[in-house]
Amino acid sequence: MPNIHGKGAVVYLSPSGAGVAVNVGEQLSWSIDFDQAIVDTTPLVNTWKQFVKGLQGWTGTFPGNFDIGNKNLWTASIDTVPQLFYLYPRFDTPAQFYSGTAWVQLGKIAEGSTTTKASSSFKLTGQGALVSNP
Repeated sequence: MPNIHGKGAVVYLSPSGAGVAVNVGEQLSWSIDFDQAIVDTTPLVNTWKQFVKGLQGWTGTFPGNFDIGNKNLWTASIDTVPQLFYLYPRFDTPAQFYSGTAWVQLGKIAEGSTTTKASSSFKLTGQGALVSNP
């Protein structure tokens, strides 16, 4: 498997939770975190611990450049339904992607100063399963 660089990624969201997902431009980096509960079920008399697998979940974070002309993230964050999400880690390999439905939270709506560029970020909280293809 070849190594990849994060710069080749493309992020898509549906602006209204349905319909065609659109490119979320100006993203600088991305991360997806998968979590699952591992619950201790060890009876008091056991010598070794026992566990069962519990609920699973996922989140994603996406810092980027502030884009004053794009209202899709704002629309997605105030919507009352979860949004369709797609991440293509390599835009030149569209058959490989992550997808799911998620709630969008604007973390940093906008930040800037006289010495730095304006930036923003958003976070996804999965509503259901995260799908990996392939």
